[in-house]
Amino acid sequence: MFFPISPKDILEKIKDLSGFVRKFNDIDLNKKILSLEQEIINIARENRRLNEQLELNRTASRLSATMKYDQGKQTYFNEGDIVPFCPKCWENEKKQIHLTLQKWNKGTRFDCKVCNYSHVPENVKIGRRKTRNFFKEG
Repeated sequence: MFFPISPKDILEKIKDLSGFVRKFNDIDLNKKILSLEQEIINIARENRRLNEQLELNRTASRLSATMKYDQGKQTYFNEGDIVPFCPKCWENEKKQIHLTLQKWNKGTRFDCKVCNYSHVPENVKIGRRKTRNFFKEG
């Protein structure tokens, strides 16, 4: 049976070996051990980075299952959430960023505070009734 050993455990074993080798004053062997220690540290960093990326991908995959695009409203909605998400942030980086409702001189629009995306839906005008209808309609 294979038991994976962590880079940290390997590094500890090499440090033990390094202490043993120092007793013999073999400079070349010490240099090789130090080089090996550095390689293991680099592998551990890469391993951590890949694990973090894997977790981000798993999270994005779970979110993708519940995120739906509404063609008429040109935004994304998550199941059970009535506030739209930024399509630019979602499509480019799989980030769930809620759009905020803003009033401006031509009516009402949705803005993303992260990427500065703006969307002016056709059926949203100044006034609470129309705005509420945007969120309630399916």
